[in-house]
Amino acid sequence: MKTIVKKKKRRLSKRGIMTIMVFFFSIFTLAFFKGSTITCKDNHFMISIRSLNFKTSEVVSTLKVQAEQKIAEERKKVELEELKRQEEEKKKQLEQEKMEKENQEDIELLARLVYAEARGNGTEAMAACGAVVINRMNSPLFKGDTLEEIIYAPNQFAVVDDGQINLTPNENAYKAAKMALSGYDPTNGSLYFTDDSIRLNSSYATPSVSIDGMQFYYSTKQ
Repeated sequence: MKTIVKKKKRRLSKRGIMTIMVFFFSIFTLAFFKGSTITCKDNHFMISIRSLNFKTSEVVSTLKVQAEQKIAEERKKVELEELKRQEEEKKKQLEQEKMEKENQEDIELLARLVYAEARGNGTEAMAACGAVVINRMNSPLFKGDTLEEIIYAPNQFAVVDDGQINLTPNENAYKAAKMALSGYDPTNGSLYFTDDSIRLNSSYATPSVSIDGMQFYYSTKQ
């Protein structure tokens, strides 16, 4: 009787498979780092790998250029933001200086007026006179939006007409002017003042309060 012997199929062991995998991994790694073209053929397993071309140098160069461009863009952005910040600070500083200058001019002008009007009546009376000027600025009965317009309006203050407003104020006058400009008003909104020896016509003014020898008045007009 004829004995038939079946050929056993050859199978790769796990170790063999790992060896092949390591081999191909090594080939791919070499191709990647050297930029080689690989064609690999194994007749037994009928495996072919064709034209694996890795141009790592070009990739690296491209990435480097992109990174440099990104850094340049970020640097330019930071420089522009810094320039904008400096411009804003300069603008704020100029505005602050303008406000301080205008405020100083107001202090000087109001100090000269209250000194001329009430230099013999004390700081409180001078501050009260200054408050009257501020009240006129806020009243629709008087034309003018600035201290200068209110003070130099025709026929409003005798010390302007006779030149006493040009006298040099003392320290108390400056103090009184600053008090009035900061909102201090012991006259409760009065719009007129005179020496205690003088009374205004009741048809347009009503007495409000007397301070250090000076009389202050409300307006009877609305």
